[in-house]
Amino acid sequence: MQVLAAADGSGFVFFGVIILIAGVAIVWAIIQGSHAKKNLTELAGRLQIYPNPDLRIPTIERSSTKSTFNLNLGGPASELGIMGKVRDRTLRISRYTTGSGKSQVTWAELAVSTHDNGFTFSLRRENIGWKLVELLGFHEVTLGDEAFDKRWRINASDAATLQALLLPELREKINASAAQFGAFTLENDWIRYREQGVFSNDKLVARFEGMVGLMCDLAEAIEVATGNYRQFSPNSP
Repeated sequence: MQVLAAADGSGFVFFGVIILIAGVAIVWAIIQGSHAKKNLTELAGRLQIYPNPDLRIPTIERSSTKSTFNLNLGGPASELGIMGKVRDRTLRISRYTTGSGKSQVTWAELAVSTHDNGFTFSLRRENIGWKLVELLGFHEVTLGDEAFDKRWRINASDAATLQALLLPELREKINASAAQFGAFTLENDWIRYREQGVFSNDKLVARFEGMVGLMCDLAEAIEVATGNYRQFSPNSP
């Protein structure tokens, strides 16, 4: 009987530990989620983007011309983020995940609308991922700027357009920016910067805020380089 009692007691302790760990994890997730929402709400205020709680944006391809703001607090089929108008362009800051299980990765993304006329490019720091891209047949483009070419790996659909886009002044802004942790991508009329992370990270939110001006500059330069520049109206996508 004493052995059974000891065994039963150990079982209760084991399950108690499991429940405690699960409880701590849930509380931690709630705290982090609350802090992320606070960071995004305050960021929206600093960017002078004002709230409209009725607007939902489940995907980046779906924008709205009805309002200048969205604070999305998550939920099924939607992403945590804010969306609004900055310099007469649609700006979106959002979080999403790729992969599943142990390979799941959480990304934070800053995106600004533009008109790329079918031109695409990516700009990222040297890493193993780029080596894999090269194996698939996508090779880097160089700009003749030794320091920039050494620091960044570039893939573009048209080298001449890329040269017209990334002029020395813009290259200096990119080098001086906080974009040291992720990658730029242009496709489907959005210039995007993304890095791994969550919005409960104060430093990540500060980096994104500091890059808003650069992303708008890039969006405008893309239109000039592709011959698709026009003055944005408040209802531009």
